[in-house]
Amino acid sequence: KLAKCVVTSYSGCEKSLFGEKCRNAENIRDYLGLDGQRCHRLRQINGGVKEYHWLRYEQATGRKVSADDLRFFSQHNIDPNDTYCGTRRMLARIKSPASFRHYLEKQSGILGMTVKQTISTYDDYIRMAKEQGLNLDSEIFYKPKDLKVAHDECVRIAHEKEQEHKAREAEEKYPGISEILRDIHSKYAYEGDEYMIVVPERVMDILLEGRALGHCVDTSDRYFERIRKHVTYIVFLRKRENPKQSWYTLEIEPGGTVRQQRTTGNRQNKEDVRAYMPFIREWQQVVRSRISDEDREAAERSREIRLEEYRELREKKETVRNGLLAGKLLADVLEADLVEAM
Repeated sequence: KLAKCVVTSYSGCEKSLFGEKCRNAENIRDYLGLDGQRCHRLRQINGGVKEYHWLRYEQATGRKVSADDLRFFSQHNIDPNDTYCGTRRMLARIKSPASFRHYLEKQSGILGMTVKQTISTYDDYIRMAKEQGLNLDSEIFYKPKDLKVAHDECVRIAHEKEQEHKAREAEEKYPGISEILRDIHSKYAYEGDEYMIVVPERVMDILLEGRALGHCVDTSDRYFERIRKHVTYIVFLRKRENPKQSWYTLEIEPGGTVRQQRTTGNRQNKEDVRAYMPFIREWQQVVRSRISDEDREAAERSREIRLEEYRELREKKETVRNGLLAGKLLADVLEADLVEAM
């Protein structure tokens, strides 16, 4: 094995393990930079580049690399010098090769990933944890018992911070939105026997809803512009048994007309719509009794704007670009969503 290997030394130079330099060297130990005991181990296991690098690591650091460690690292192609997937950085934190191996064995099983993928996930987790100010001198954080849970929590916090930043930007660009949402709560919030309409209290609620359901309400400024101008509002349709679980997002006009109704992935489920439609009709009747003359005027303006938008979309032959409805005329899709208040 050794005769066929090309290795990278700790100084970064590539060398052949057996070449002209080796023949001119006084002995193999001088050339490999290993002491007699480690040369003997390398020869005994007929080791290659990975085993050589781990024995060099053991000699340089004084950290024991057992035969079980060597077999594991060789089997999974793990090199202590690897900076691409994060092995060297991970070893800098989990200093014992045995602990390093045990941790990788356990966490790769939890994650359902290869060992190398687990190292990359750990590297990603540490990067996020550092950005979020976690105390990485503490083993609780630099060596979490469940890497998947720790990684997912960091991702959640990172997304939340990103959404908070976007919320601040939206509130600066479209001032007064949060106040509008608070003002309309008494007009549009409603609970039935099975379903409920929830009015968001702040911009952040709308952004989180969009991320949870994977539709465009958190990526397009046009909804905030419409809220600011009282053209349409965003509300959430939820099941009463699980009021905090995102289900459908509705874009509604001031008079209660539903312009859009979308669930996960910007889709609709026909059975869902059929089931909740009687509730929507009931809610629209309640809204009708709550709104003011000013709201009715806003509803009429909203209707006129909607019809003009549909006309322009048809003239331009705008189509849906992504998803299950890709290729369909956007005006047709929007009209199919429409539930006009009676």
